[in-house]
Amino acid sequence: MSNDFNCPSCGAELKKEILYTKNIICEYCCSSIFLEDDSIKDLGKVAQLAEKPSILRLGQYFEYRGWEFVPIGRVRYDYGCGWWEEWYVTNAVGETKWVSIDEGNIAIEEKDGSRKNSTFSCDDLSVGDSLDIIIEDESHTFTVTEIKRCKCIGAEGELPFVIIQNEEFNYIDLLSHKGESATIEIFDDGTQDLFLGLWVDPFDIKEC
Repeated sequence: MSNDFNCPSCGAELKKEILYTKNIICEYCCSSIFLEDDSIKDLGKVAQLAEKPSILRLGQYFEYRGWEFVPIGRVRYDYGCGWWEEWYVTNAVGETKWVSIDEGNIAIEEKDGSRKNSTFSCDDLSVGDSLDIIIEDESHTFTVTEIKRCKCIGAEGELPFVIIQNEEFNYIDLLSHKGESATIEIFDDGTQDLFLGLWVDPFDIKEC
């Protein structure tokens, strides 16, 4: 598939920046566009995100302790007593990470693709429990800080997975004594993803 194509809903010209992008939200009609091989599918509308104060902006370059990145997509989730945003970011060589922002608290994480960790269950864990996670062949001990269910309430830009308005899933947030962060997302079909990273000082993120 070419990096340039047209929205099947409104015809606007769209462009993907990352080769393995799976979803683009049309900025003109808010259609969620699924990309796979040579096919383009309109999955329906997603809510346009109301602008809220944030240190990040789509298309603007930022730097964290020498690592430069640019946000190319974001998703907003509601967890019942508030909301947070996940910013999908990339750097000059195409490496991608997630910057999570929740009421001023910021974590930078990336998806764990090692498959060395077991599956997890919300039913087996409670806030305050300890959980061992393997990172680069070493076991790291985390403490469960939050277990909740959330709902996607809007998105924009370019993303590596399909965005479905109002889709829900369970998540578990964890923190190590070293400031390492971990997030486990557990979906209703039984699949789950693990994201690993660290909590950062918001003042260490600078606009380039």
